[in-house]
Amino acid sequence: MHRSEERTRDTSATVTIPFKFVSQVTADRVRRRRDLLMFIAAFLGLILIIWGVSFIRQRAYYLSHTYRTDDAMVSGAIAAVTPAETGTVVTVGAQVGSTVHTGQTLVELRRANGVRMRLTSPINGTVIQERATPGEVLPARQPLAQVVDLGKLSITAYVEENHIEDIAAGQSADVTIDAFGGTTFHGKVRRIVLGDDGAPSLTTSGGYANGTVTNTAQRVPVEITLDSYQGHTPYPGESAAVAIYIK
Repeated sequence: MHRSEERTRDTSATVTIPFKFVSQVTADRVRRRRDLLMFIAAFLGLILIIWGVSFIRQRAYYLSHTYRTDDAMVSGAIAAVTPAETGTVVTVGAQVGSTVHTGQTLVELRRANGVRMRLTSPINGTVIQERATPGEVLPARQPLAQVVDLGKLSITAYVEENHIEDIAAGQSADVTIDAFGGTTFHGKVRRIVLGDDGAPSLTTSGGYANGTVTNTAQRVPVEITLDSYQGHTPYPGESAAVAIYIK
């Protein structure tokens, strides 16, 4: 009976761990966790530094190898429809946005002598402007409609004269059109627009202040063709910005 009680007391005895030992284990864990966090922070910092240096180098390369201008616009061959004689509008056969084909009647007029004449589209394309209203009298030689082939648009960029020697046909270009701000279009320089004398065609651009032209610069129009419209429908006259890769 006495031995049984001793064994019972022995098995129920509590093992006591010194406080100093527990503190040392906890400190080691904290130190290892701190070292791991410092390593991760240093690694992420190194990655950010490498990324930043790479970004700066790429940006510097981009800036030094491109010519950029926001003096650009969407262009297209616009066909104007104009009556040769004064007449009263009888019918209007197409509205703005209508797709038309060559020879399709856009407007029918009645002359003063009662004879009717048809004004037709000279090209296949889309009506981008139409000013005819039934019953309205239209004077001779006043444009009443404009048609353009939206599948044959280009970008006209105006390049400063002192940079035109850097531009050549075939160079790649990135284009943004204000109407589609989130889209970058890709294309190529087709040609430098020449004047009648075979030299680059010059235009003057600049700001105005108190009726006076300021910051006047001679610019040369450069035609850029787009690889695709990326599902958008640009219209002639829309503003654009261009970056031409010159090297």
